[in-house]
Amino acid sequence: MDIFEDLYEKQDLQKSIVDIGYHHVIDDIIQKGRAAQIGEIRTWGGVKYRKDTNGWVPVKDGVKRKKEEEPTKNKKVINAEDLKKQKESYPVAKLAIFAKETSESVLNSVIKESSDPKLRAAAHNELDRRKKEEYISEKKGEKVDDKKEDKKDNNNLKDKLQNYLDKYKKKVEDFYKPDNYNKPDNYNKLEYEQLELSRYINRVNKFNGVNFNEELSNFNENFDFKNEEQTQKFFGDGKILGIISDNDLVNVLMEDGYCSRSFSDENKIVHMEEFCLDPDLEKSEGRGSKIFFNQIKEFKKKGYKQLETLAAKTNIYNGYYTWARLGYDFIDEESKNIFKNKIKSSNDKDIKSVKSLSELMSFNKGREFWKKNGFAFEGKFDLSDKSLSMFILNKYMEEKKNER
Repeated sequence: MDIFEDLYEKQDLQKSIVDIGYHHVIDDIIQKGRAAQIGEIRTWGGVKYRKDTNGWVPVKDGVKRKKEEEPTKNKKVINAEDLKKQKESYPVAKLAIFAKETSESVLNSVIKESSDPKLRAAAHNELDRRKKEEYISEKKGEKVDDKKEDKKDNNNLKDKLQNYLDKYKKKVEDFYKPDNYNKPDNYNKLEYEQLELSRYINRVNKFNGVNFNEELSNFNENFDFKNEEQTQKFFGDGKILGIISDNDLVNVLMEDGYCSRSFSDENKIVHMEEFCLDPDLEKSEGRGSKIFFNQIKEFKKKGYKQLETLAAKTNIYNGYYTWARLGYDFIDEESKNIFKNKIKSSNDKDIKSVKSLSELMSFNKGREFWKKNGFAFEGKFDLSDKSLSMFILNKYMEEKKNER
């Protein structure tokens, strides 16, 4: 199926090129299992999906599903086979509309790869139209308005999403190759990479269609920042690709990753809700710890006293280890008691002598013990200059600097 033909199907069934790309991949995965009945619900990557006449669609908790309508003589259900038959009768105007809503990279792909002259012509015409618009704007000396900039940003996000979707689908295909499927090491590695990509796709997709300038302006006003550069510095990474500011909760898509933070001005606590790096980054570069370190310096300048987080332990979250390594310690007594019991159960005299999580993470044998026996916990990080948390973090950053 040619690219525009695929876009036609996506627009008609889901009204979203990006969403269809993702759910098409999900459909591929889920259908590898046993055949599902219409209305059946399955879970993939922590998200529930329901089988309906158009494939697998996400289930929203608390939303009652409407009874599915049976196809009637008056209501035709469009499918891929119908689209193939209609190929020659695509209205040019319809193609022009789809082209107008398509990113530049996809249009260029159509021109290079499509065998259909109608699709290539529509792509060429749309690119020419955009060039003329830009030329006229420059000629008149007009300033590009916020809406146009947002559209450009959204196209960039769509390109980014499509890149991850393509990689995700490739991982799925590799996952089911006999050479990988029958080898546990390859199987586990590819499964982890799929989950990691799936998570990041969901995070990036949050910002699709969001008015960047409006959200940035809201955040800057709340935090008394004068420009985007100050916001970039505050979140510890380079260019900000997307931001959603909802009162105290802020979601930020940066060049190298995604983070979610909530700020309590009353007790000067930053809740570190979530952080994940771009899956394309080399894990050994220490980019995550650099971003964390940079954020801490900026949070301290704003007068915040403590960080809190849920240090998770799942197949794709290793916060229980990473955050302990960077200076977090237990908040609640229950976690402290569980920790003490685990220490007592060890047969190693060095481990048995440990009094705190911070102490355990200060030597190699202790870190190995925690990697195997650690658990998810609610953690706190003391931002005061002479705190144990800051001492551990500074020592860690110095060690990594010397390693390089």
